[in-house]
Amino acid sequence: MVAASRSGPEPTDTNGEEPPRVLFTRGRVLGTLLFVASALAFLYFVLPKLLGLHETWDRLQHGNVWWFGLAAVLEVCSFFGYVWLFRGVFVHDGLTKSAAPGGGALVMKSAAPDGGALERSLR
Repeated sequence: MVAASRSGPEPTDTNGEEPPRVLFTRGRVLGTLLFVASALAFLYFVLPKLLGLHETWDRLQHGNVWWFGLAAVLEVCSFFGYVWLFRGVFVHDGLTKSAAPGGGALVMKSAAPDGGALERSLR
């Protein structure tokens, strides 16, 4: 007896839908790089002239590199602190707290192949 096989990957979403995929083509990558480069060029060259930030830019150029480095490290720590905080609030033992009204119910993230029956039973 031969088992029927499905073509394509198995869905991993809890409601049976296949998650969206990102397709990286040469055109999209080049377009993204061009957009990022033009946005940075605008911020560096045009925006200070539009807003009259020449004096502020001079002050930044004469700033202490160690303070800028410390500020960048603290900003990264702040970002990961928020990640840690929200994981502690919304994730518990591989389960995610539901954001639905009456959100005390725990809902399986992707381990439940039942199409969300666990979520419906806990409401």
